[in-house]
Amino acid sequence: YGVPVEDARDYVNIGCTEMEIPGKTEAWQDISGMNVPKIFELAMNNGSCQNCGGEYCPNYRRCAGTGKPLGLETGYLKDFKTYDEVTEAFWAQLKYWCDRHIMLIELMQNVHAECDDYPLTSTVIEGCTESGKPINQGGPKYNFTGIQVLGLATVADSLSVLKQLVYEEKKVTAEEIHEAIKNNWEGHERLYQLVNSEKVHHYGNDDDYADEIMKYVYDGTMAMVQSYPATRGGVGKIKSGSFSQIANLTFGMYVSATPDGRKARESISENIGPSRTSHSGRDRNGPTALAKSIGKFDHAKSGGGCLINYKFGAETVSGEQGRDNLLQFLEGYFEDDPQHVQVMVTNREVLIDAQEHPEEYQDLLVRVSGFSTYFTKLGRPFQNELIGRTEHSLD
Repeated sequence: YGVPVEDARDYVNIGCTEMEIPGKTEAWQDISGMNVPKIFELAMNNGSCQNCGGEYCPNYRRCAGTGKPLGLETGYLKDFKTYDEVTEAFWAQLKYWCDRHIMLIELMQNVHAECDDYPLTSTVIEGCTESGKPINQGGPKYNFTGIQVLGLATVADSLSVLKQLVYEEKKVTAEEIHEAIKNNWEGHERLYQLVNSEKVHHYGNDDDYADEIMKYVYDGTMAMVQSYPATRGGVGKIKSGSFSQIANLTFGMYVSATPDGRKARESISENIGPSRTSHSGRDRNGPTALAKSIGKFDHAKSGGGCLINYKFGAETVSGEQGRDNLLQFLEGYFEDDPQHVQVMVTNREVLIDAQEHPEEYQDLLVRVSGFSTYFTKLGRPFQNELIGRTEHSLD
């Protein structure tokens, strides 16, 4: 990102995964989140929502319901004859929305610059006095803007389904998938079971087929977001990352059903973790297989941070043996140079009981995603999100 090594080694963590150079930087690390599965939905439906105003409308029918294109008219999934047509539509739609995303960020930052010059803060940030510009007008030595791209595994697994079942094995047609997601998988139960089964490649299982598609989506998305010049002027650039915290749940509310077996309004994938639908989780081969999948792409391309959640049962890490197992796992995990990992230690049964009898679990602390809180203080949708995470074992 253009930071000399002597400054880079003096970094600080300013949040869960974000890193900056203290006293020399102005960075809006998490200025916005990009809903990549929503963009994929538009790409597969000629720039329109899949169920605009209909029974399965993800916007709860608050939209106009006209079905008119919101984005670029990229064609319909049912008409795509090759896998390349699918990916070309996705990248074209992503570029369309990245252009608008950057435009809105520039507008928002210009409004902030007009409202306040932050004179006191600007005096203690290197570069502002020398350049004669405040922190929000490109004065600091380093300027970064962070955009978090969310739901990458939802898109990757959707592409896996289409590539494998439609264009390689030809077990189903693109039109059948299109019809299934249009109807939120209703009336397509056998196909729904298939795309959610182990017969289909899924990211997070040390499966090169699916992991290469995830790497393809990750590399392409990060590169596209970071291809734009620095906002606010000055020296710097866009720093993309994949750090959703629990926004994957709220973002999912506005996404129709997707080819990976996810239904309308369900959560999209969190951070850089694997997909999970109401049918099942996707990381089925254990914690080390997931670690191998995570280590197959270059986390250095994600300057805004890559977050990953693990959930282990309490008995897995208890006692000296459990402690040693966890330490050995973490040492192995970082051999492939990933950027981050955080662990929640609890049992699914405990969380379910706490949901039903909160008065008995007032002190139950859980790691959510970038922060910890008391389980009983969370709303039920967020509690369900934690309950649904795959509970790994280190036996």
